[in-house]
Amino acid sequence: HVITANNNGCISEPVVIEVIEKPVITGSISGPDKVCLSVPYTYQISENEPGAIYVWSMHSGSGAVVGSNAGTQADFTFASPTATIKVVKQYVKNGVTCESDPVYFDVSQIVVTPTIINNSGLSMFCPSSTYTFTADTNGIPVDHIKWEIQPSNFGNIISGANDGTVTVGLNEASSTLPGTLLLTVTKCNKDITYPFTINLLGNL
Repeated sequence: HVITANNNGCISEPVVIEVIEKPVITGSISGPDKVCLSVPYTYQISENEPGAIYVWSMHSGSGAVVGSNAGTQADFTFASPTATIKVVKQYVKNGVTCESDPVYFDVSQIVVTPTIINNSGLSMFCPSSTYTFTADTNGIPVDHIKWEIQPSNFGNIISGANDGTVTVGLNEASSTLPGTLLLTVTKCNKDITYPFTINLLGNL
């Protein structure tokens, strides 16, 4: 744009003003939407226009950018159950910064609530027999699985002590007390334990 001033026919020297169009982000943010707290995750914007600066920050919730907050990708850690990150696109010309509207991305904390699937469907179990049980983590992959039987003389783990499905051998009934199959899963550096009561025939 060229601007001049006119005062009773006296026209000033023209002044050239360059107008920078407001940037627009056409891409979207990609990255994990389910996260462990205090663990870094990488997020990326699906565009990379020449001359543009992409600036990342937290919009809501607790968390922080790890390392640089400028570029087509950034690392974040989170400290609250839910959070929202954002990115804006900037152009800088002649000391003037023009910024786009932000693009947002929501994340939430991974919550594992494991249960045990009784593959036989029985409510009473025979002594001196084997049965299989499966860990149900609602489709969430976990870092570690451990199965145990209590008390230790109630039975033993035949196979799958650290697998999604376990085979359990039950001993002869030595008391009227039931036993407990314990499933412990590890996710986000936390152990979550789920108990399953095993009643033997004759113990009810």
